[in-house]
Amino acid sequence: MVVKVGVAKLGNIASGVMVELLLDERADREDMITFMATSGTKLQPEDVDRVVSNLKAWGPDFAIVVSPNGVLPGPTGAREALADAGIPVIVITDDVTTKKEWADLKESKFGYIIQKAD
Repeated sequence: MVVKVGVAKLGNIASGVMVELLLDERADREDMITFMATSGTKLQPEDVDRVVSNLKAWGPDFAIVVSPNGVLPGPTGAREALADAGIPVIVITDDVTTKKEWADLKESKFGYIIQKAD
């Protein structure tokens, strides 16, 4: 079985370019294939929508959404749209700005990694 991993890189976060490398740096894994869609440095709704559309069209088994401040409307909308399409999502972000947003993320259906060093 080959697992399809979709990566949505939204905005400018250094760890975004490393996600695929961490999974398959030498491109020699036969049990996994990755696809990354990026909005470049932008987090505008139209940029995020383009990324989500590309990932949904590719049909990954799960997706990783990488962005700065993962509770902003763009990253939040991306992970919710992917989840609504039946795609499990893991969030990688550098910050969650308030205690309420942190609690909301912890209680959500999404896996998450907060990487403060980014």
